[in-house]
Amino acid sequence: MSAVPSIALERVMAPKRGSVDPSAFPDEEFDLYSIPAFDQGAPETLLGNKIGSTKQVVQPGDVLLSRIVPHIRRAWIVGPNRNRRIIASGEWIVFRGKEIEPRYLRHVLVGDPFHAEFMRTVSGVGGSLLRARPRYVAKIHVPLPSLSEQRRIAANGLIPDLRSTLRRCRIRRRSRRRPPSNCRHYSSNCRRRTKIWRRCWPTGRCWMRN
Repeated sequence: MSAVPSIALERVMAPKRGSVDPSAFPDEEFDLYSIPAFDQGAPETLLGNKIGSTKQVVQPGDVLLSRIVPHIRRAWIVGPNRNRRIIASGEWIVFRGKEIEPRYLRHVLVGDPFHAEFMRTVSGVGGSLLRARPRYVAKIHVPLPSLSEQRRIAANGLIPDLRSTLRRCRIRRRSRRRPPSNCRHYSSNCRRRTKIWRRCWPTGRCWMRN
């Protein structure tokens, strides 16, 4: 079986698309992708006069990775354009690229192999002051199957979206179900620190063993 190729994340780190000070547009509505909004499960729609600082401009399909409090795994796909400017907190590292499927990349960014490397990029004195350093995150290599394979994985529902993941976490926390028969490994990647069972890597080998 041939090895899955990999790339350094710097290849899909998005170039800056500029920034905006929403307070300069007090009556305009913005879609804001913030860390608190992620924890609520949806972007906030706010008037410019309700947003207190300059934000970065993002676009639909961008993948956001939180660099703040990095032990909590936060990765988010920017949703469709809703006829408002889309902005994001500066605490997100933004990824964008024609060679990668956003849902596939989000799956990789919350996985255990990546997270172990991600935590090695952290600096700060502790707690909410910890930050991952983007220039080191850019050097991390991640698996990159062909685009058709990435899309097949996404189309077959092997990569759950955020709300589905959190819903399953709550169900399994209540029921304490045993893992599915097709995977012997688990990870604690839910922000509620509950254990969820991960499907095997689609090549037939469990990625957790790599």
